[in-house]
Amino acid sequence: MPMCHIINNYGLSMNYFSALQTFIHVAELQSFNRAADELSIKRSTVSRHISGLEEHLHITLFNRTSRGLSLTEAGTLFYPKAKALLQNLAEARAATMALNQSPSGRLKLAVPSAFCRHQLLGLIDKFLLRYPDIDIYLRYTTGQESMIGTETDLAIYFGTLNQSTLRARKLAIHSYAAYASPVCLQRPGFPLHVQQLIASAFFTPSEAGWYWRQGQDEWQETGIHRLSRLFSQEDEVLLERAKNNQGIAILPEWMAFNALKTGELIKVFPQITFQPGRELTDIWLTYPHKKTVSSKVRAFIDFMIAEVGEKPYWLGEPFLIQD
Repeated sequence: MPMCHIINNYGLSMNYFSALQTFIHVAELQSFNRAADELSIKRSTVSRHISGLEEHLHITLFNRTSRGLSLTEAGTLFYPKAKALLQNLAEARAATMALNQSPSGRLKLAVPSAFCRHQLLGLIDKFLLRYPDIDIYLRYTTGQESMIGTETDLAIYFGTLNQSTLRARKLAIHSYAAYASPVCLQRPGFPLHVQQLIASAFFTPSEAGWYWRQGQDEWQETGIHRLSRLFSQEDEVLLERAKNNQGIAILPEWMAFNALKTGELIKVFPQITFQPGRELTDIWLTYPHKKTVSSKVRAFIDFMIAEVGEKPYWLGEPFLIQD
């Protein structure tokens, strides 16, 4: 009987290793009956496992006589290797299960560079202190690139998810607001209402246009913006210009947070929020769709959700200053 017939009774890998385990017990106990009792299986199952192994290997493993059982030359050669294989399997299984009991190993992250510089690096330092057995391998990414084949454990993504192969947890809303330096606020002609704000503020280019709303009102298109003599797609360029007293900038709220804390920037018209495009965008923690999520990935996700908070800490009231 070919080995695959036995294997298919219970599933390929499980039954093959069960047959090896049966062989080890029979070899050490020199008895089918005692091996069956030890393994809590029927004697017929022991016999089927041994017969299956012998037919699979095309060689006899046991001498069967009226006086008992003994290993053949082939069985004697096979025994230590089979036992070492089962020991290695047990060690591998224990090591893998230990990862779920105590998060450890290398965590490979793919993150937007600006978010990493302004928010994530400080959080990562706290995470490493909490989980001393985890190392982080960090790389910068742009857009929602495929995680297939990259060996990336987890990616931070801004926008709308469009990959069915990914699982995700929402971290926060990706919102924008208007910011200016204290010096800029003291200049004559500072905007007194939102239309003046929109006409005078700097925006990064957006093919989908820009929209604004007050509180929870409906989104409205901003229309034509002020043209800057310094053109850039990067929000960080506008951040530095605002800090250098060059005018009002529309910035991600997480990006402006540190400048708010130091007093370099002030949030103006704090009741007004902005976004590129009609649809709200979010910040996501994404990871490959697997049957089992490793404990190191779960630990990082739970840590980030807890640290950022249900209302992201960068939206905290102490740093909001009315116009």
